[in-house]
Amino acid sequence: MAGTTESSGQIITYTDGSRRKAYRGMASEKAQKAWKGKSSTPEGVATNVPYQGSVKNIIKDLVGGIKSGCSYSGARNLKELRAKAIFCKQTGAGIYESSPHILKRG
Repeated sequence: MAGTTESSGQIITYTDGSRRKAYRGMASEKAQKAWKGKSSTPEGVATNVPYQGSVKNIIKDLVGGIKSGCSYSGARNLKELRAKAIFCKQTGAGIYESSPHILKRG
């Protein structure tokens, strides 16, 4: 949700018309310096992410994903989904593929 209108950060418009939004994790060097005037062991990242408009669009997609997940399990609501859920182990490769690729350094 970092690239949404409602999130903090400046919207940057480029000469080609594309827009991005400034993003900084709270453990990043920039955030630490803004917060406490110094940085000690920065762990987060500061970057620009694609601007996505209103968070309403993302929430709508999340709700759709939850409904889809319920349909795969045969659940009609979240209570039924919790009752029918089966947890499984995920491989290292699966964890990597499930993580946000945009923030990976490479």
